[in-house]
Amino acid sequence: MSTLSEITQRAFRESQILDINRAPSVQQENEAIEILRGIILRKIRPAVTPIWLGDLSAVREQRGTVLKDFTSYAPQRAVPQDCYVNLLLTTPLTLLLPPSPGDGARLTFIDVGGTLATNPLTLVGNGNLVDGGSTETLATNNSNTSYMFRRDLAEWRPVTTVALIGTAQMPFPEEFDDMFVIELAIRINPRYGKEVSEITGEMYQDIRSRFMGRYMSETSSAAPDNLWDQTLGLNNDNSRSY
Repeated sequence: MSTLSEITQRAFRESQILDINRAPSVQQENEAIEILRGIILRKIRPAVTPIWLGDLSAVREQRGTVLKDFTSYAPQRAVPQDCYVNLLLTTPLTLLLPPSPGDGARLTFIDVGGTLATNPLTLVGNGNLVDGGSTETLATNNSNTSYMFRRDLAEWRPVTTVALIGTAQMPFPEEFDDMFVIELAIRINPRYGKEVSEITGEMYQDIRSRFMGRYMSETSSAAPDNLWDQTLGLNNDNSRSY
């Protein structure tokens, strides 16, 4: 997988800002990596549905809204993809992740109660990897941890932050490197009085279309979402989870 530094160096070459044998300065690379980080974060599909794990008694009255409590189902049922999972744990808990998530699916875990150090949450890949292993345990108080699913790797990869260092790896497959190179070049070109060529722009649009089709659609979310709506009944007014 490519690093952020490799993408930035290619971006400087794309419009011939730098010769092939000349690397960007430290200041140039740092600025480019900061811009690239923003580009990457905008390309990661956001989690959209909030659900809760733990003791909801305190927040129910404060919020005055219906809360989707997944606590009693966590050890047996897979959590839906594209969720914010708000944690108010009073005991250690194990959570199954979606068995067939869509490419680019997101999950975010927020320790609202600040109790993960004493009541950790164990994530079970459920047939997929979680940051390189079959399980991963979250055990840091007040943490906010996000994952994106890479179908080509069958892995939930952490994307809580994109490190502002050149050795950090790109979260997307190498087949989309050219898209990030060109978009970064478009952003840094005005600083040097440069423009991308028409051919480069056409290439960017082609790769971007393929990227959007893969990562901005929910091609395999139907089964987990139907399980949430129908089997668990968590969206019905009569649900005991409210």
